[in-house]
Amino acid sequence: MMNQYKSVYLIRHGENEINLNDPGLTDYGKIQANKITFTKHQVDGIVTSPTKRTLETAQVISKSIGVPYQIENLINERLDFLDVPQLNYPQFRKLCAASTNDRDYVLPNGQSSYTSGLRLEYFMTYVANIVSNGAIIVTHQGIISDYLRNKFSDVEIERICPLFNETREDTIANCSITQVDIFGKDHQLRYIGCTSHLS
Repeated sequence: MMNQYKSVYLIRHGENEINLNDPGLTDYGKIQANKITFTKHQVDGIVTSPTKRTLETAQVISKSIGVPYQIENLINERLDFLDVPQLNYPQFRKLCAASTNDRDYVLPNGQSSYTSGLRLEYFMTYVANIVSNGAIIVTHQGIISDYLRNKFSDVEIERICPLFNETREDTIANCSITQVDIFGKDHQLRYIGCTSHLS
């Protein structure tokens, strides 16, 4: 029987502007996005969260590969600054840290780290079962980390990416690629936060 595993590539958006509303990419972020190269034989689906920084990243990748992108709210970040307009930035960061440390902590938008990871897992499984070759999902550092922590043991994660639990934000860098091969509900982790294409 043919191998039915499909590769799903989780890509964090490129470097974004310092802007607490809905920041777009910096010039460097656009350069990062232009360094992501796939072929139609590898990828026949691109999906992005609706934020400006992910949309702009997906647009660059889409143009490069010649594959159209679609927008999906399910792969939004666990919490975005616009979700809590009453907070200042230090308060927002404190809330994010509390959610990272207590994965069942429910944020003001109704999400937790755990449920955020489940959203991405569900969508990855769905996408892998409808594409012919593979898919790119352009999303955010927090939700990628949430998915990895839900789906794989610390031992498995650290075998592939030592010190992941201490350096999550640095590991899932801007325009880094995390590959998971999926067949049905089985997810096989290949690599985390690869940035070799950016050098």
